[in-house]
Amino acid sequence: MSCKLRINKSISLILVIFLCITSNGCQKKSSSGESKEKSLNVYVDIKDKNSLNIIKFLTEEYKKENPKSNLKVNDVLGTDGSIEEDISKGTEADVIITNRNTMMELARKGLISDMGQYYEKNKIGDKFYKVVTSYGRVGEKYYGLGMIPYTMEIFYNTDALNKLGVSQPTNIKDMEAVIKKLTANNIKIPVVVGEDLDINTALSTVAASNIIKVSDLDNIYDNKEEYKNKKEMQGIFDGINAAVKYLSINKSLFELGNDSTFTSLTNGSVPLVISTSYYYNELKDGKIGIVEDYSVLNNQKGTVPVIINSIMSIPSNGKNSEEAGKLVKFILDEKTQEKLVKKGFVTGSKKSNEKLSGIGASIEKHLLSSSDNNIAYIYSLPKKFRGAISSKVDNILSGKYSGSEWQDIVNEVYK
Repeated sequence: MSCKLRINKSISLILVIFLCITSNGCQKKSSSGESKEKSLNVYVDIKDKNSLNIIKFLTEEYKKENPKSNLKVNDVLGTDGSIEEDISKGTEADVIITNRNTMMELARKGLISDMGQYYEKNKIGDKFYKVVTSYGRVGEKYYGLGMIPYTMEIFYNTDALNKLGVSQPTNIKDMEAVIKKLTANNIKIPVVVGEDLDINTALSTVAASNIIKVSDLDNIYDNKEEYKNKKEMQGIFDGINAAVKYLSINKSLFELGNDSTFTSLTNGSVPLVISTSYYYNELKDGKIGIVEDYSVLNNQKGTVPVIINSIMSIPSNGKNSEEAGKLVKFILDEKTQEKLVKKGFVTGSKKSNEKLSGIGASIEKHLLSSSDNNIAYIYSLPKKFRGAISSKVDNILSGKYSGSEWQDIVNEVYK
């Protein structure tokens, strides 16, 4: 009896030990599994609040459809180092969202990967407008994907212009009469653009459209001597001076607007605004018109500048390329693009924009006719140029034109 009891106790002890071992083994396995769980780190190097709103919407939609994904958005504003330092660590980012200037810098330093495979697999060239794909190209390689394009537009209130006794400017040539009327009545034109541009650089971007071949600027990026030989850049400032001379444009004609400016535009207290298609949703139901035709000469079709200040890139040292690919694919997916349209945005997807009407259809036409030459030229120059360009434009609007603005800018930037 005592022998059987000892045997039973021994068996019980063995079972207890076995269960403890297997239990711990399971716990270790679970713990190990948790340690292997990868976070999808999205590094956001964007300051423009409009683009940040769209990024927030897209990442939240991704989380809803992928509840098991451990997506984390790391805002560059909360870091101590530069984006180059953070990306070099190899632990901070699986997807980078930045502007074109920074994308070009990262590409030159080998910190981001060629995304040609994403373009091929997702047929980006067929589904998206050419300007969208052009924003991500440097030379012959694609280092980024533009998230959403904003066309630079001239919006006007039809009733307000009628009250001023001036015709609606459906063609850019019609703007001459409008500007003269506004100037004569001391009415200012609000300019509302992204936070990475000011009024002067925005105006220079409009002046540069159809004059500057952006791919040429890409090829001589950050090269002082090549910049000095780029004589056509002076054409930007010559054009602004011509507007000052013949249209009586001056510094006091323009003012910085904000979100409330569009309420004033829709109710007619402001007759005309220079802004971007980001605000389409606020204007689509009002008595708002848009300058559609930018042709200056009979044989030359003009086009508007297109701004894309949020571009997705993949770091060369990323540790989670599979999850990064899923996020990129989700954002580019037609269903996601249609969600953006329903939210009131004009997207970079041709199919998603098909049902747009009114001024939305006009914006879509501008995107459809756009190409790499519609990239805002300022995004193909190092950021250190912006202050000098803004200052020269300010001088011209104040009546101080020299004819050597571009040479002076290059010398100032590289002194």
